[in-house]
This record gives sequence, structure tokens and C-alpha cells, in this order.
Amino acid sequence: MKTQLVNIVLAFLSISSLQAQHDTLWSKTYGGQYADGGRAVIEAIDGGYIIAGYTYSYGYGYADIYLLKTDYDGNVVLTNDFGGANMEYAYDLCHSVEGDGYIIVGYTTTFGNGSKDFYMIKTDLSGNGEWAKMFGGEGVEIAKSIVSTSDGNYIICGSRQDSISV
Repeated sequence: MKTQLVNIVLAFLSISSLQAQHDTLWSKTYGGQYADGGRAVIEAIDGGYIIAGYTYSYGYGYADIYLLKTDYDGNVVLTNDFGGANMEYAYDLCHSVEGDGYIIVGYTTTFGNGSKDFYMIKTDLSGNGEWAKMFGGEGVEIAKSIVSTSDGNYIICGSRQDSISV
């Protein structure tokens, strides 16, 4: 059974006589033969849309971060996956502060110090990885949201659970 990566429906609201009507421009399904899921979507710098999530269909390991770019009409322009032998998931993405790519955040179980660590990936406009950073200790750290700031930095929000020995 093919699992949907993302089913994007773009609707524009037009108000006429105090009634709202929705016009669907397009609807598409993306993904492979296994479980794939979209977690975040933003408008691409050069048009279309960038979607970040996870894939069990493609990649190197058990689950990997999946990046997909479409044109304005929803046609796939590029895909890429990031990860290692274990699990990596993306939860959010934003434009890079330089305007030359995207920043993806989530978690990794392959790289880093603990069972799950913040995973931050910088890509170029073509979705190619430029660098990756991991943050975390021995516990579980999951990056769930990112924004770029006006002073050229990033704010990452997430969760942390310390390891407890019994």
C-alpha cells in the first residue's frame, strides 16, 4: 500500500456576498511504497514549495529525513534524503538567513551523543546538504520548530528528556 508523503491542497479564499468559496488549484500525493510523511512545508525561495518530513521508502537506514521540492503546480522538481543507519526525522524547516538555501530541523539516532539529538541540516537551493549539526546529551532531544531571526541567527524550539537511571 502506498502511503502518502504529502497531499497538498492549495485553496484560495474568495469572499463574495459574505460567502466563502474554495477553489482547489491542485492536489498531489508524494512518496514511495513504504511509510513516508510530510511534517513541514514552506514556499520555496525560487518558486514552488519545499516539504520536509521522513521516509521509509528511500534513504540509507531505517527512516531518514526526506526533502521534496515542487514547482508552483505541484510537480516534483527535486528530492533528497539525509540520515544514516538508524532513524532521522524532520519536523520543521525555514529559509536560510543568507537566502541561499534551507535549514531543516528534527532529530537523529545515528549521529550525536544520545538516544535522540537535535539534528540541523543546511541545504542549498537545490536541496544538497551543505552541513549538519547535532546538539544534545545522553537523553532525548527533539528539535520541533525553527525560525531565522533578523540578526542572522536561528531559534530552535524542541523538547528534552534526561536519561534517568533506576
